[in-house]
Amino acid sequence: MQWRFSSMSKVFQLHSIPYSKSLGEFFRNSRKKSGMTQTHLAEALGLKSPQFISNVERGICAYTSEQLQEVILQCNIDIDELMLHFMAVYKIYIEENIWKR
Repeated sequence: MQWRFSSMSKVFQLHSIPYSKSLGEFFRNSRKKSGMTQTHLAEALGLKSPQFISNVERGICAYTSEQLQEVILQCNIDIDELMLHFMAVYKIYIEENIWKR
């Protein structure tokens, strides 16, 4: 996990988010709960098509930290709930890739 301190925004930003189908499902459910379509969210992120949103929601790729900040705002995602999902993903990642060694 890589963290970088951004002096401009005075916040820590996560730059390495593992791909995860369960995390993608969380983003899909949050988007739908907020009433946004993939197309509307893509437009809010400045993307030309909703394909990237679909890929994230299927666990194929991940949002950048900047995109994640906007998704949190657009979809009214609860930070505590999001952190629980991130922690679960990292726990599995550590168990499968680091702890076994």
